[in-house]
Amino acid sequence: MMDYLPRFLARKFHNLIDVSFGLILFWLILFIVIIFSISNAFPNFFYLVIPVVSAGMVAFAGSMSAKFYRRNHKPFISSDPAIVKVTASSAFNRLSIWASIVVEILFSLLVHVMIFQALFVLIAPIVLFVSEWETLNGY
Repeated sequence: MMDYLPRFLARKFHNLIDVSFGLILFWLILFIVIIFSISNAFPNFFYLVIPVVSAGMVAFAGSMSAKFYRRNHKPFISSDPAIVKVTASSAFNRLSIWASIVVEILFSLLVHVMIFQALFVLIAPIVLFVSEWETLNGY
């Protein structure tokens, strides 16, 4: 149930799988810096471009989801007898199952937090605009 949103984003942003996280993050940060520097020069411009920043945050979460659900689960093959003995044990199998469940839960929480942040970034200027409007009109 909790992985619906990350899987949905992974399906929608599957074309960003081959783009690296660093490149996406670099362009997102550069874009945000440019937008906020322009919005300091033109204060009303801030209310118009903040949805674009929010969409960029959702796109970043979508590319992370696409990469997470596409990752390869290659088995670890070692020739060391001690490692083979440990990885062949049932305790290691149970531990790896639990670890994969924990990683999926943490990733799902991360995506949900990023979407919440994008919604907050989208709604915050509306609240600021309404509060400025009430201040100007004396409500």
